Amino acid sequence: MDSTKTSDLLSRISIGMEPSRTPLDLEDPSDYVNYLDGLIYYSPEDDEANEREEIIGAFRMVHIDANSATENGTSLFDVYDCDAETFEFFESFVNLDDEEFTNELIDFLESEFVFSGNNVLIIDRIGIRPEYRGNNLGLIVLRNLIQRFSKGVSVVAIKPAPFTFASSHIKQNYIDWQRSETKKDSIEAIKLGKYYQKLGFNKINKSAYLVLGTAKKLPIIPQAVY
Repeated sequence: MDSTKTSDLLSRISIGMEPSRTPLDLEDPSDYVNYLDGLIYYSPEDDEANEREEIIGAFRMVHIDANSATENGTSLFDVYDCDAETFEFFESFVNLDDEEFTNELIDFLESEFVFSGNNVLIIDRIGIRPEYRGNNLGLIVLRNLIQRFSKGVSVVAIKPAPFTFASSHIKQNYIDWQRSETKKDSIEAIKLGKYYQKLGFNKINKSAYLVLGTAKKLPIIPQAVY
């Protein structure tokens, strides 16, 4: 992409969600765990005749419908235990005895959280091809995802775990997340954590997760130019 050309980033970047299914009977605890997968697209300007829309990244989110699970008498322990990542959140921020948020998390969240209940949105991962990184693109995509998919959610969580992501992970009909290995470099994780904190995420205990209360207004991220 020619770095001498500039344009409004938001007019050229878009996201698309992959189809997903949710059972109507909600008999299994895993039915309350919804995986939201999507792709990030780059569209060239009209005068870039030689360029086509291309996939430049992908993301995965996990929505925990704790409110419905509680209403239907399903144990939240069983719901969160369906996945290692979600169970890590449960161990860090949910009381085992009454299955409510810990006082530590409640104190952090704004008072409005009581109207949203205990639903949680976990940003599992966001991957952007190296040649498109920088210029706040990651934060702009993350902010957009939170705005669009955190309705009815009390807390958004994300783990600053750097991982490799490149064109080789983008297949014809899916994203090969298995090949995007997590980097063990603690320095990179610290840098990524500080990057997420620009959106208001905070570390409130020893958990690897950073959390964000949805009652808090998201800061405006300067739009990138290319």
